[in-house]
Amino acid sequence: MTQVFALESFLGIKKRLDMKNLLFLLFVILSNIVDAQNMGLKVVYQQEKKIAYIRGLALPREAMVSLIRSAKEEKDKFALEIQDSMSYYYPISGNVFTQNFKNYKKKQSYTILDSDVDQEEPYAAKTDFEVYKWVVDKLKVQTILGYKCFRAESKKGVVAWFAPELKYPDGPINFGGLGGVILKVETKSTIITAVEITTGMHIGFRVPQKFQIISFGKLQQRRALNH
Repeated sequence: MTQVFALESFLGIKKRLDMKNLLFLLFVILSNIVDAQNMGLKVVYQQEKKIAYIRGLALPREAMVSLIRSAKEEKDKFALEIQDSMSYYYPISGNVFTQNFKNYKKKQSYTILDSDVDQEEPYAAKTDFEVYKWVVDKLKVQTILGYKCFRAESKKGVVAWFAPELKYPDGPINFGGLGGVILKVETKSTIITAVEITTGMHIGFRVPQKFQIISFGKLQQRRALNH
């Protein structure tokens, strides 16, 4: 009888330990799932000017030749970092001195100039959180960096290719509002194409904690001083 009682006690303890192990394993799995959901992504874009657009400008020949040469030789690169409801778009190379920051929950958008002469705090202009009226055509498909993208066109003639697999309604500069990250944008003058994508990473936004709010016109004037 004593042996039976001991066996029952042992089985009861083992059952409790197994349940604890199971609960711990479940906690680890759920933590990893939540953590994965909170992970962000980074997209590197290459921007280039359309030669045909430059040729159509009313410019002196020397200026046009110089612009065309620059367009062929220099392709600026930018990075878009996204996590939760925030994104940050900034230059990696080229002659651009501004960044774009968006907060989707608060519907806020800023253009930030953090490299300027004679400034104590970075300058920033609050910009409209632009909503594009896209018309999506899922019959037109393009694969970009292994992601299936659908075509969308705005009423302003902007063409975008977005990847539903990357579930953020964002894209380069101020483009966004589609059912996935925009990996390619084409305007009348520029083509912006994703050349690198990194998923499952924690994003450390480098947005300045404080900045001086000025008008967008003044921000453009300040940016011109850096060229």
